[in-house]
Amino acid sequence: MFKTDGSLFHPLLTKKPEALPEAFTFPFYYQPHKLSVIAANEVQSYLSSQTDFEHNFGLDEKKSGLKIGKMFGVMIVKNDSGVLGYLASFSGKLGESNYLNGFVPPIYDNLNPEGFYKKGEAHLNALNAEIENLETNADYLSALKTVERVKVDFETALKDYKCFIKSEKLKRKKKRVEAEQQLSQDAYENLLEELKKQSIFYHFRLKDLKRDWEHKITEAKANLESYEHTINQLKFERKTLSA
Repeated sequence: MFKTDGSLFHPLLTKKPEALPEAFTFPFYYQPHKLSVIAANEVQSYLSSQTDFEHNFGLDEKKSGLKIGKMFGVMIVKNDSGVLGYLASFSGKLGESNYLNGFVPPIYDNLNPEGFYKKGEAHLNALNAEIENLETNADYLSALKTVERVKVDFETALKDYKCFIKSEKLKRKKKRVEAEQQLSQDAYENLLEELKKQSIFYHFRLKDLKRDWEHKITEAKANLESYEHTINQLKFERKTLSA
């Protein structure tokens, strides 16, 4: 029967001997062995009447509070003396504990503050807090906005200058048409040369404008990347811990 005297082995007393299976049966679609059913019934009987811990399995509709189902398992075994019995275990925790008399303890205790799980969880929480602090830092947010603002300003400046170039091109065209009718050949050719120089000047000024703004964007990004490098390193460490 199921015992809570500190032993993990529960002797299985049957009215008549039952042949043990030669191998494990498929766990998800099979007819459970009679010995497994007997062991499971003993665990169920204990759970229905126990007073060792508090847990609402959702079986009693009159019981208030959060209802949480729980999975239990039994394994038929023999002890060193050849006595037939079983081991019992449960998933997760019961009564806010991983350790209950009569049940096999976990491979590692995820509730132990000095254990691997809790230490890892604490480290993960610290990383999350540090990442959140960095991502909400005023200097980082300012650097982020600066990059976006410089990009928008560049697009605006580029659009405005291209409109200016287009306007100047129309003016030069008008001057050529008027000059052809009014100026002498020499004066007309001199004007064409001057207009050509203007066109070349605006062309190179456009290149200068792009280069100047690209430099501003690069500077803004460099400032931002000094923050993002640290953030990305922390996120990579968090991803590694969570894997």
